[in-house]
Amino acid sequence: MNRLRHNDKRVTAQAYLARTTLKGLRNILTLGTPARVNFAYADLKELELAAQDILLHRSDRHDLPLFKELRLFSSQGTSPFSPAFTSWRIRFDRWQLDSDRKYGICRVPTDTDFLREEMQGDLTQPIEPHPFYSCPLTVGQARNVWVLPAAPAWWHDALWKLGPGPGDGDDQADLLQGDLRWRLYRAAGELKSITGCSLKLVPPPILALPPDFVNGKIRLSQYIQILGAPTFDVFAQCHCTQELLRMQWEWEEIPQLPPALSPHQRYGKWETADGRYFRCQWVDTCPPCAEALRGTLLCHLDGDHVDYDFQDFCDDDYG
Repeated sequence: MNRLRHNDKRVTAQAYLARTTLKGLRNILTLGTPARVNFAYADLKELELAAQDILLHRSDRHDLPLFKELRLFSSQGTSPFSPAFTSWRIRFDRWQLDSDRKYGICRVPTDTDFLREEMQGDLTQPIEPHPFYSCPLTVGQARNVWVLPAAPAWWHDALWKLGPGPGDGDDQADLLQGDLRWRLYRAAGELKSITGCSLKLVPPPILALPPDFVNGKIRLSQYIQILGAPTFDVFAQCHCTQELLRMQWEWEEIPQLPPALSPHQRYGKWETADGRYFRCQWVDTCPPCAEALRGTLLCHLDGDHVDYDFQDFCDDDYG
């Protein structure tokens, strides 16, 4: 028993170190410029991959020739702009696509994400760590939303990158991500706290083709699963989870959107004969009205938008 407890602590410590590493690398893992080359790029890239190995439970990378070559670049101080390194990065991109389909993807919260969580806390109390550092390690749990399970690239994009599109704000990465990741995280926490059940992400087969995002009715419920059988009266209290089950893919046309901003290449069948462009996101198809909300679910209305206070349902003490 003591050995198992020690192993659990070791795994938890490794996961925390991996997440801290990815956070630290996010803004410094760059090639540099031809005038100011980042000669540490190979070392930093290997460090990033090692951290991802831990979170993805990926164990078959280290001895591949592709990564022996990366370590050789590191030992020789090879410029990332050299022809050899450029060729390596092309081959790495192909490997990355295969790895995403086999193991899944890791993402790091944006600067706005970290700041938002700090500002939501009680200013009179010590700041709680961002849940990115303490979420479960199991791939596929909705509370481990910063690691998505093995799936086709279009599914990873639809669950993670999908946002309202370019808009006002300094953190464009946060704008493009949207808020689905937080809805999944908080719904999973609410479900666990109230019912004891877990919320699981259910990706399509890794070779599945994209659905018809423009003409089809695609509901988020087909990509999530409740592990357990909560009774109806208990599940009725899980408002955040119910919202997920109502969410549907919707889009609107954007006139004269430049091709560089088009979501066509990321979200499936968006090419149309007349060259139209679209903005797309997951939406609650039947949000409750203000009169229907009671107790901790009270909300305020901003036009037709319902802004819930999800914090009432978040309990960071569970796994």
